[in-house]
Parts: sequence; C-alpha cells; structure tokens
Amino acid sequence: MGRNLKTALKELISKVLENSKIENYLEGISKSSKLEFPKLEKEVNLNINEKHTDISGTWIGAFRIEVKHDIILEISQKENDLFATAVITFDINNNHSVVQQNMNGSIQDDKITLVGVNYTFVRRGNANNYNMDSFQLTFNKSDKSLSGFVLDEKDETSKISLKRKRNL
Repeated sequence: MGRNLKTALKELISKVLENSKIENYLEGISKSSKLEFPKLEKEVNLNINEKHTDISGTWIGAFRIEVKHDIILEISQKENDLFATAVITFDINNNHSVVQQNMNGSIQDDKITLVGVNYTFVRRGNANNYNMDSFQLTFNKSDKSLSGFVLDEKDETSKISLKRKRNL
C-alpha cells in the first residue's frame, strides 16, 4: 500500500508541475491572486536584560488556619516563573501530620503568587484531608523576608511570614 501511494503521489505531483492549470487537479480550488496581509508591528521586548528578584532557596515560617502550621518552603525560580515544594507540619489532637505540597507561581517586582497544585501526606496523623494553599506574598528587600497571606481551598486566610534559611 505504501509503495502504491508513493507512486500515485509522484505521478500527481509530476502532472501538476507539467501543467500550469492546477484547477484541473484540485476541483473547486483555484489559484488566488496575490494576497495582501496586514502589516503587523513587531512586538519589542524592552525588558531583555530585566533583572528578576531572586527568591530561590529555602524559606521557613508559620501560619495559623484552625491550628498552627509550620512550613519549610523550597522555591526554584526561572525568570518570573516559580516552582515550589512546601513541607507543612501541624498537630490535630496531639497527632502530628506532615504534608508535602507542590506549588506553581510567579513573581512580578516584589509581589509573589504561589498556588498549590497537588499534595501528599508524608504522615497523616488525624487529618482526613488537606486543603491546598495559595500564597500572596511580598518580598521585603530591607530584611529579605517574605510576608503576606495564605488562602486555603475553604477560603480560610491567615497571615504568613517567612525567613530565608541560611546555609551553614
């Protein structure tokens, strides 16, 4: 079948090239006159050498939604795009739970958005489920901290403050 198709295509292309009346081979389709396309202005990226605030690294903090949540947030950054893994620990009725949450987000100037995309329990404790978090943060250049708000899937909010973990 492949050989027959190849032969048929070769013959068709040869006939089309030999005959300038392409309409004979493409029923209902005709050659159009020269098309005029609208002129589009080129989009110029004026921020080619734009410096992005680098917030990559390990951040430690806490927030309170129902109970205290301690968080270690590991952020990777590529230009304005952020990818993070949050390890969140909390206790319910003296049973310890540990959640690992993957997050995506972005940074514009000093404003940071991170949104939970999935999570897994490392240790379940008494928690039946986990409401993924969204962070709206601001990078404070003077003390190199992150602060803002956490919003979970149940629309509960809390203030959050994170400090960069220093390498030993």
